[in-house]
Amino acid sequence: MTTKAKVNRAAKAKFYRAALMLAVAIPTIAMIPAVARAQSTVRLPHSVPSSAAAIPNASAASPSMPMELVVRLALRNTGALEQLKRDQQDPSSPSYHQWLTPQQFNARFGPTQADADAIAQWLRSSGFTVKKIDLAQHSVVADANADVVSRALDVAIVSNGTTFANTTEPAVPAALAPLIADIQGLNNTFAVKPMLSNHLEFGPPLREGQPDVTASPDFKTSLGLGFSASDLRTYYDEAGLISGGITGTKAPDCIALAATSDLHNNSIGAFTSKFGLPAAHLTKVFASGGTPGFNSAEIEAALDVESSHAIAPSTPVRLYIGKGANDLQDAFSRAVTDNTCGTLSISFGYCGEPSSFFTGTLAPIFSQAAAQGQSVFVSSGDQGAAGIVAGTTSCVVGTSPNINELCANPDVTCVGGTEFNPTYDSKNHDISTVHDALESAWNEVGVGATGGGESVVFSRPSYQVGTGVPPGTMRLVPDVSMIASLRMPGFYIVAFYKGALRIVLVGGTSLSSPLWAGYSRIIANVQNKANLGPFNPMLYALGAMGSSSGLIDVISGDNSFNGVLGFSAGPGYDETTGWGSPDMTETLISFLDGGSAAATPASLSVPKNTVIMDAGDLTITNTSSSTLSVNSITVAISRSTIFKSVSLSSGGQTVTPKKNKTMVFTFSPPISIAASGGMATFTLGATMTGLAQAGTPSSTQTVGAVGVNGTEAGEGVTFEGLPTSLGTITLTH
Repeated sequence: MTTKAKVNRAAKAKFYRAALMLAVAIPTIAMIPAVARAQSTVRLPHSVPSSAAAIPNASAASPSMPMELVVRLALRNTGALEQLKRDQQDPSSPSYHQWLTPQQFNARFGPTQADADAIAQWLRSSGFTVKKIDLAQHSVVADANADVVSRALDVAIVSNGTTFANTTEPAVPAALAPLIADIQGLNNTFAVKPMLSNHLEFGPPLREGQPDVTASPDFKTSLGLGFSASDLRTYYDEAGLISGGITGTKAPDCIALAATSDLHNNSIGAFTSKFGLPAAHLTKVFASGGTPGFNSAEIEAALDVESSHAIAPSTPVRLYIGKGANDLQDAFSRAVTDNTCGTLSISFGYCGEPSSFFTGTLAPIFSQAAAQGQSVFVSSGDQGAAGIVAGTTSCVVGTSPNINELCANPDVTCVGGTEFNPTYDSKNHDISTVHDALESAWNEVGVGATGGGESVVFSRPSYQVGTGVPPGTMRLVPDVSMIASLRMPGFYIVAFYKGALRIVLVGGTSLSSPLWAGYSRIIANVQNKANLGPFNPMLYALGAMGSSSGLIDVISGDNSFNGVLGFSAGPGYDETTGWGSPDMTETLISFLDGGSAAATPASLSVPKNTVIMDAGDLTITNTSSSTLSVNSITVAISRSTIFKSVSLSSGGQTVTPKKNKTMVFTFSPPISIAASGGMATFTLGATMTGLAQAGTPSSTQTVGAVGVNGTEAGEGVTFEGLPTSLGTITLTH
């Protein structure tokens, strides 16, 4: 471990010990309830928010203060659930990519009606009014005043008339403790913050007839020139995919985005029109049963919708909207229980919540998403290693090490941010790429920096290993990264601001997370399945391959911020940018490979986008003893192309096989499939001589076209493992 990392972790540990000591000290002044419970009780651990100690002018809460508690019911069979999630990622397991429905998940792992009834009965007998039992959300909701709450849970509650919090851990009957994962509502000291830069640049109100921003931006800010959707595609090597028809999954799949504000629909239409994109298919879901209206988080909602649409324009978007910032959880929880979208992006962070909130309330939500095959991406944060903490009324920048614990959940892919100075042509189009080694960890003085560091809540998952991963036992973030800076280069969206639609230059890891969610739909498009499951096991397998995986390492910059010592980017994994940013074409190929590098002879000089078929890649099983001569291999391009152009050549050869034996044809030189213009799916055909059909040799036969996971028409002919660098494309008879 580096000296910097040791200092960082030591400072973090000291901070949390001090915060907990303060939280425990308050009850001695605030009159801890002295009622002794007749039955044996168990206290819920790690359920005191550190922010309780910072409530100004706090004293014992008024006994009549109304409170609403949400008792989160624990999942059952958690050991079997964790094993299932591992098996779903193991290609050798019968459960590999066998995802559950919400009904199946709850039947196997969710709380039972008897569990909920037992909790409800205990609450009623303790003086609560039970308002709702929701098995789908694993919760029991109940009302009471502070006096009932403090006596029933043997918990101290302090308040200053506006803000309140528990300063001791609540006690519950020992017999019921295994059924309870967390109790929400004992404090209101938490807050929610969009991971969006506060230093945005706004253009003038849009008018009809203005030039397209992709050719001539409506405004060039004092911070410089930003990226349009086409610039993003060029830089991250997605342009060839888009032009080849790989534009994302179709309905019923979708991208789920969590939001806390409503969104003006015309801002999305203006964005697609202004930047030459297809119309977006947007559905709003008001997850809390009502609308929060339009508030300051609307720009965040516009950013999430527009950036994800820019990467996957064919995939519908569902915006899950909580009634307000305090209802963000409702938004992403509903996206999971609906199980409509294969991916979910959350561009927010919490401050002021105790550890039990992340482990008891949120972790079951993300476990369910994982078991259902949903891929979840969360922003790492915009305050560098300092993170956010609870202030008087909102989240503020920390003065000691903190991370966004929302993105530290092991079932979540935490996305960090980068900055770079791109190169533009005379028309302000980007001509640089991710391979130009321009990116460094995002860190703009006075603006923001990529979040990253070590969790104090979650243990290190088994997949988190590899070059650069320091020793330790706690989860590290982020996992990967992408563009996040405001001025290097920033991203153009369209949003409603001060009564008008405007082009806005935005930055923050709020951008990088929905970009990755959109990219996941490109990968899903080629794999022809909406649900790919959690990305981290594959990402860490790709990280072990180095840059050949398509994840381009970021090795410069750090995330020190607000006086808090952070981490430096370096070779391999680091706590600023994870494994780096994707070349979208090359990373897609690696995903198809299943995380194993293609074996290419060292003596060959292979140009970019060239696939080599080595000896043994083409196997043919003959059903007779006739001599079989392979005269030529031809390639036919289908509509769902990976490459815009493909050329292939080979030398013919003759083999005399034994009946019903597999022959391996070795080509000298090896067959070379040279590609240009990005990735595609190609089909193969072979012209053969002497192939037996129903026991009668034929003079010449052309084997039918073969596609991705497709079957050719020729009797007794099998193509396997072609080509090696697209390992999941199997051509079988």
